[in-house]
Amino acid sequence: MVILAAAPAWFVRQNHFEWMFAPLDSVAYGSVGDASFLTDDEMIMGVQAGDRAVGFPIRQLAYHHIVNTEVADEPVVATY
Repeated sequence: MVILAAAPAWFVRQNHFEWMFAPLDSVAYGSVGDASFLTDDEMIMGVQAGDRAVGFPIRQLAYHHIVNTEVADEPVVATY
């Protein structure tokens, strides 16, 4: 009986959103010409800090929901 009670007790204390939406901590940047995986009608979220600008495809943000990175040596958290 204790085992049957322990499993649900453990499960309700878990953060299910962390399981589903793992933050993207390792970001790789490339030039626009290298982004052959993007279609012409794909939406991009742009972030500008100082003289540097980066773009995050909404399709990837919709899966991860959060990106931790730096833009022009400024910490940035992008979410969608």
